[in-house]
Amino acid sequence: MTFFRLEKISAGDAAGYVAAQFAGGISGIVIALGLFGGLPADPSVNYVATVPGAMGPAVAFLAELAISFCLMSVVLRVSNTPSIAPLTGICAGLFVAASIVFEAPLSGMSMNPARTLGSNLLAHTTSTLGLLHGAAVRHAPRRRGLRPKLRPCPSALRKAPPHRCGPLHFWLQ
Repeated sequence: MTFFRLEKISAGDAAGYVAAQFAGGISGIVIALGLFGGLPADPSVNYVATVPGAMGPAVAFLAELAISFCLMSVVLRVSNTPSIAPLTGICAGLFVAASIVFEAPLSGMSMNPARTLGSNLLAHTTSTLGLLHGAAVRHAPRRRGLRPKLRPCPSALRKAPPHRCGPLHFWLQ
């Protein structure tokens, strides 16, 4: 959604991306039920639902807010620094790994609202922390002036005006 807010993808592409994420989040846990029988429903697994840690929902929300903001900041900063831009994926992956270690005990660790919804629907939990945190940080990158520059899609290389690529096709420079 940040790339939509930064006007790097169209509204149609953003809507398709969101719909696909939610469909995947819900169908993923349903497929796991089919493949593994009742194992995902076992109370020790509880559909891999994201639930707040022992410190409560307020701390969980703030932790999710912080890691979402920081992850987007890492992605935008690294991708906009030409000398290290090719390392964007590695930097993002390292940040997510560190977040899992340090933040998971606080909130259950869910940076993907669609994954949270799929699991939590089947587990019948009411935690929507993963759904709320994205909205809370959505405007921060734009206000800070971190606007990624786009290269044209490989299929759109031409001398015409800049091409707006879909979410699966754009590159950051």
